[in-house]
Amino acid sequence: MKRKSRSRFSAAAAAVALAALAGLGALTGAAAEDISAHIRIEGPQMTYFDGEVPVGDCTVTDMEGDTHQFSGTAICALEAAAAAAPFEYTVKDFGFGLFLNRLGSDDTPDDFSRSWVFWTGSEPAAVGLDAYEVKGREELLLAFTSFPGKPLRLTVPAVAAEGEIVEVVVEVLRGAYDNEWQWIAAWEPAIEAVVHAEGVAHTVDGAGIAHLAGLGPGQVEMYATAPAAIRSSRHGVTIKAASPDPTRVPDASASPSPSQAPSPSPTAAPVISPSPSPSLSPSPPPDPPSPSATDRQQMAEQALAWLRAQQEDDGSIGGPLVTAWSAIAFGSGGVRATAVSTGGKSLAAALADAPWASATDVERYVLAVRAAGHDPRSFGGRDAVTALLTYVKDGQIGVASQVNDDIFGVLALLAAGQDASEPAVTAGIRTILTAQAGGSWESVDMTAAAVQALRAYASRGGIIETSEAAARARAWLRGQQDKQGGFGHNSASTAWAVQAIVALAEDPAAWRTDGGANPWHALAEYQEAGGGLVWQRHGKPSPFMTAYAVPALLGQAWPIERLAVEQDVKEIILSQLDNNTAPRSLAAATTASEAASRPSALPPSHSPDVTVPPRPQRVLGSRDEETAAGAPLGESTAVPAPVVPAGGLPVSGKDKSLVIILFGIANTGVGIAVSRLVARVVPT
Repeated sequence: MKRKSRSRFSAAAAAVALAALAGLGALTGAAAEDISAHIRIEGPQMTYFDGEVPVGDCTVTDMEGDTHQFSGTAICALEAAAAAAPFEYTVKDFGFGLFLNRLGSDDTPDDFSRSWVFWTGSEPAAVGLDAYEVKGREELLLAFTSFPGKPLRLTVPAVAAEGEIVEVVVEVLRGAYDNEWQWIAAWEPAIEAVVHAEGVAHTVDGAGIAHLAGLGPGQVEMYATAPAAIRSSRHGVTIKAASPDPTRVPDASASPSPSQAPSPSPTAAPVISPSPSPSLSPSPPPDPPSPSATDRQQMAEQALAWLRAQQEDDGSIGGPLVTAWSAIAFGSGGVRATAVSTGGKSLAAALADAPWASATDVERYVLAVRAAGHDPRSFGGRDAVTALLTYVKDGQIGVASQVNDDIFGVLALLAAGQDASEPAVTAGIRTILTAQAGGSWESVDMTAAAVQALRAYASRGGIIETSEAAARARAWLRGQQDKQGGFGHNSASTAWAVQAIVALAEDPAAWRTDGGANPWHALAEYQEAGGGLVWQRHGKPSPFMTAYAVPALLGQAWPIERLAVEQDVKEIILSQLDNNTAPRSLAAATTASEAASRPSALPPSHSPDVTVPPRPQRVLGSRDEETAAGAPLGESTAVPAPVVPAGGLPVSGKDKSLVIILFGIANTGVGIAVSRLVARVVPT
């Protein structure tokens, strides 16, 4: 018979924590009439409350009818908001704290897949609403979501002129707890977000920016939503009305009086000038030289080397989102994610552990795994293709109001080897075609992505007519090119547009502006001396933008399939995750013959400048021991096992998940304070 064991230290710590929390509901103190806080309460379908409330004394009645007295804690802010809105809520007494079970129409399900999560500032609260003492002027957030949640935030201008395009930046906070239960998070571009303003939904580009036109005049309220994310707070932008053209009033004093005869003008003495020499019109300056295929190959190598230098010990680069795009970037360069490591875990290990909270999460994962040379049906112990197919409903993929998940859904399914005639693929294609308006899919980024999806479908024998839609999109994209030769005045839009041009079997060098610049010039301008690319000129290099740019520099459109699929990686990845070491069995990168067997992104009839060049002997930079030819990785330094008290057991990711399920969701009394102290409980 199996029994459960836990360390004596952790058992004692948990007992102390639970005993302490048991008394938190009865905390009393000085009256807090002068304390206030800003509380925002976000449900899946509506914002219940968003405003300033006083935080004083309050009485809360639980589901059993028992009353609880509080003073100056966050639950009093909830009580004040409920009275002001108004809305109803219920709490359950667990004996060691209160649990917010229901608010409005949003009730915690039996499996706790979603619950009311409590945030303070930019992280989940370490204790519950009834235990958190408000210090005044704090930002409190309650959201009905899966734990811990992903908040969105907007950056908007305070004032804009009527007729001006308003840029709205949307970011998402992605975070997790480390082995010490410390919250680690970073704001990233929310590339799946939609900005809502004046009843219109605006998609964002690849940098998480929406471009809003035709607003106002007056005060315009806007907010953002995204799949599996917490709705942003609402912001107002003042749109100033355009000033009318001033009416010109004749100046009477300027007109001569009828009684006054005009005086003759004095006659100037003639001046005899020598006959001028015939003037020669200056010749137009020659077009600036376009970066050659060799130049772009070197740019890509430098970008990958810089990207590799940003890798963390856990194998990730800039969080789960950028990790996936980095795997795509390295794959386009012929480097498997298993071969990318700085001594800790590999990029493949970080990719294998990526969370799935939406259709686009799974789609990105499939594209990244396939680009890395692996089978998305059996990578990291998961079948991503089957998971993606669960999002196909009612003739479309993912969220019905969005098209980006249909675009990347088609790309992902084709990358995974699904036939173009598969119902899920044809459903996605039909949705994409229906969503086209005026030649575009609203933004440069989505239009470029849609073109790649349509072309990938057609090249695989798809029978639905897509050529006319692709031609209209091409014409629209041509009209969006900026003076620098790029698109959207940023590197992300430029990179995606380059990939669309390649997918159309055209040479980006032929897309010249009146000044002779082309998209290759623009990409070169966005790259810094160290190899990283900036989003806009004079910005800082970004792993996100750098990962976006590499496939474009190498002339490759999505899906990236340069590497042949290597089978049987499941056990290797799982072993690596358990051992915290980079696997040597998958260290060899693609051979030169394998790379040469892949077709060029463009047919031979087009410029050789956009043909994918042979793999270089080095891609990752001089400080790396491996080479692109397949030399073994240098010796990896294993991450030390966490130190635990005698008789204890080390904490694993599965243990964290268990603790979160048991304790993290108890948002009003059992917060992360308990989770940090409860030890691992495993069968022996």
